[in-house]
Amino acid sequence: MKNSAVPDLLSVRMLVGFLGEKSQYNWWPTSFIGPSSSLFLSPVFPRTTLLSQYHGILEAARRLHDERIGLGSVFHLFRLPEAYEHDLHSLISDGGYSLPLESFANKDSALAALEKISGGDAPPSEGPVKLGNAQEIMTAGAIRSISCCYAAAFSEGIYSYPYFVS
Repeated sequence: MKNSAVPDLLSVRMLVGFLGEKSQYNWWPTSFIGPSSSLFLSPVFPRTTLLSQYHGILEAARRLHDERIGLGSVFHLFRLPEAYEHDLHSLISDGGYSLPLESFANKDSALAALEKISGGDAPPSEGPVKLGNAQEIMTAGAIRSISCCYAAAFSEGIYSYPYFVS
């Protein structure tokens, strides 16, 4: 892992992935992170349960974001440049990341964790929101901006899709 921002971006991805699931804000119709999914997945994937949950929310969220933002020369939290995707996958598959259970206890604790990463309030913006260029994705400022967009959207009950252009 070359970039120190990778764990922060992975945390944001997991928090937004959890918050978007049907039991929280219902942005996508999945329940990959939670007590029942762990019970279901652990017998099938005993050593890779977290990785299975990660890929489940990644695919569900990616589909929705791709539909709303489009494909091409754009990147979003769930579709990043290949090198970044590799770094995120390596971190979670090598056991360098674990779910902070207190943050994933319920939607309020997950939203509070996301708001803490965002570092402040942002006015909610509905729909696709351009945040900058792809070269900026792995910066602390970009990670805060992404967090702010999602935290505001979840709080206000709207859909927001922050993205970057290449």
